Amino acid sequence: MGDSFFIDKYGRQIGNLRLSVTDRCNFRCIYCLPDENVTFLKQQHLLTFDEIIRLVKIFSRHGVKKVRLTGGEPTMRPKLCELIQRIKNETEIEKISITTNGSRLKELAKPLKKAGISTVNISLDTLDPEKFKKITQRNYFKNVIEGIEEAVRVGFDQVKINVVAMRNINFEDAAKLVSFGIERGIIVRFIELMPFKGNNWEKENMVTMDELIEKLRETFDLTPINKNDPSQTALEYMINEDPSKRVGFIASVTRSFCQWCNRVRITADGHLRPCLHNPFEVDLKAPIRNGASDEELEKIIQNAIWQKSRGHPDFLSTKFELPSEDKPMMKIGG
Repeated sequence: MGDSFFIDKYGRQIGNLRLSVTDRCNFRCIYCLPDENVTFLKQQHLLTFDEIIRLVKIFSRHGVKKVRLTGGEPTMRPKLCELIQRIKNETEIEKISITTNGSRLKELAKPLKKAGISTVNISLDTLDPEKFKKITQRNYFKNVIEGIEEAVRVGFDQVKINVVAMRNINFEDAAKLVSFGIERGIIVRFIELMPFKGNNWEKENMVTMDELIEKLRETFDLTPINKNDPSQTALEYMINEDPSKRVGFIASVTRSFCQWCNRVRITADGHLRPCLHNPFEVDLKAPIRNGASDEELEKIIQNAIWQKSRGHPDFLSTKFELPSEDKPMMKIGG
C-alpha cells in the first residue's frame, strides 16, 4: 500500500484518528453513560502503549495527521503524558489534541502541553454548580473551572469548551457560557444532543442549532464564518463583528456533515470503528496479539474503512431506532 491514503468507498480520505485510551470516567454524565449496569474494561483488555503506537504509526503512514485522545475520560489512563510524548516523537502525527471533562486539568495542563498536546476541548455544560451536579452526577464544578483557568494560563494553541445543549436543563445558560468563553479567549461550541445507547435520548430534549442561534442573538450579534475545511465539525459565527471572538455549533442532528467526514475511531479495547453511529467495528487488538504484520493490519484497516457508512440515520425521523447491539458513548470514544 505504500504511503497511500486510507480511503472509503465514497472517496473520503481518512486524515483524523479519534483514539480512546480508556472507557473509565470519573463523571456520570446523563447524555453519555447508562443509568445502570456500567462495567469498565480490565487493564489486560486495553490496548497497551506499544500497541497504540504501532497503530498510530500505520495510520500516520497512510495520511492521518491528527490524533485526538478521548475516553471515557482520557486523563484517567495512567502515564498518559508518556503516551503523548511517544506519539509526538515516534510517529508522523502533526497535531495531538485531547477531549477531557477538565476535572484533572489543574494539575495536568502543564505536563500535557509539555508532552505535546496542542488543543484541549473541555466539556462544560453549565456555569451553575447545582445544574453541573445534576448533569454530571458529580460535585467537581470547582475542579473543572480551575482546570479551564490553568489550561488558558499554560498557553495551549487552542482551548475550547464543548456544551451539550439540552432543553429544560441548560438551554437558558447559553449566553452566560459564551460570555465566559469571550472573557478567557476560549471558543465555546454547542453540540446538538445525539442518541446513544443508554442515554435516554428523546428528540424533544434536543436543542437545535437554529434555536441556539436565536437565543444567543438576544445578547450578541452573530455573523457566520465560512468553513475553510469542510471536514471540520463546527459551524462558526463571529461575535459582535470581532474576528477574535467566535462561537461554534456542532449540528450533528440537523446539519449532518457526514459527506465530508474524514474521521475514524479506535476504541479503548482496540476496535476500529469507521462511523460513530454505525455499530460496525473490526477488532485490531486480536490480530496484533496473534502476530499480524503491519501489511496484514493495513489490509484489515483498509477493508474496515471501506465499510464506512455514507452517513448516520435521520435521528428526527419517526422511524429512527437505535441499534440494540450498539455501545454507550463512553465505550465508543468521542
